[in-house]
Amino acid sequence: MQLNGPDHPSFLFDCGEGTTLQLLRLMSNDYAQQAKQFAGIKCVFVSHHHADHHMGTISFLFERATYTNEPLYVVGPPSVERYLFDYTTTIEPLPPYVFLTNQALQKRPDPGLLAAIGASALRCVTVYHCQGAFGYVVDRAAAPPFRVVYSGDTKPCTPLIHEGSDCDLLIHEATFEDGMEKEAALKRHSTIGQAIKVAHE
Repeated sequence: MQLNGPDHPSFLFDCGEGTTLQLLRLMSNDYAQQAKQFAGIKCVFVSHHHADHHMGTISFLFERATYTNEPLYVVGPPSVERYLFDYTTTIEPLPPYVFLTNQALQKRPDPGLLAAIGASALRCVTVYHCQGAFGYVVDRAAAPPFRVVYSGDTKPCTPLIHEGSDCDLLIHEATFEDGMEKEAALKRHSTIGQAIKVAHE
């Protein structure tokens, strides 16, 4: 999920396999548009270590490096940081990136990251999916201010509701249909109805 807006840098929430190809298809081989799009993405927020949420980060880094030398911020759990480090040390060096763990950002904001994505505040919220899973609350430094909440994979999560209150945009997963609450709870996901309830709350 890419979030951008007029006169603001953009960022990705999660970067699964195929993300880079999807972005390229949107631009129909228009190099100028590709350069603007990829260089304009300043950060990838990885919600958790499951492969479908981060396996596209490496190809995205290489594609982005053809348009800009500016390091990409990557925010995520330590396991993803290790994955990127292992790739660099065992296969080939990755283009420049700055990795910030969710846990570190919970303790202290990073001014460089906030400036890069045009945000006045960022909160990493522990969610109910797997160990090291996080949702994100981003306050854009726009006029008027704009708050976006991204759940990542999670069952309904009270801390996310609290931290994301009064948001302008909620992006919440809904993996299961209504009537499949037991299955959703077992997998620590949400149903459509539960996601709607979270939005109301």
